Amino acid sequence: MKFQNHMPRFGWGFSACFLAVCLAFTYLTARDGLAASAAKAGMQPLMMLALLTVFWMAGMALASYTLSKPCVLVEVLPDGTVHLAKHYLLSREQRLVGRDEPHEAKIVQDKDDEGNPYFFARITTADGWSVNLAESHDRTRCERALYRFTAAVEATTRHPAA
Repeated sequence: MKFQNHMPRFGWGFSACFLAVCLAFTYLTARDGLAASAAKAGMQPLMMLALLTVFWMAGMALASYTLSKPCVLVEVLPDGTVHLAKHYLLSREQRLVGRDEPHEAKIVQDKDDEGNPYFFARITTADGWSVNLAESHDRTRCERALYRFTAAVEATTRHPAA
């Protein structure tokens, strides 16, 4: 059984679009000249330069944050082994957890940037490596994902592959 969490892809796309807009405005400013662009916008050239710099810094911070969030693939194999994989934009980390190796699967509550509760169905290996099986503002969605994962692992324990 496979479980996938592709929520970070939205952040990757959003930050790429934000940086593309920054690039477009920087190009227009360079093409028309800083003084002419600032005059069109009704501001001083240094203020225009400062504004572009702030947007670029915000875009780079956004990209740095969103690119640090991985997409996740969790697969329960027929022999009871659990394959955990974190897919970043340019790299991948993975672990195989054997049937008899300890791992913890639980609901973790956190807060989003507005202070509202945000939940994760998290799997943590014995060495502390973790992946988020699901994430949502809805606790029951994470509980269902965790239940399906636990049931899949228990099914392979009761009926091991030959």
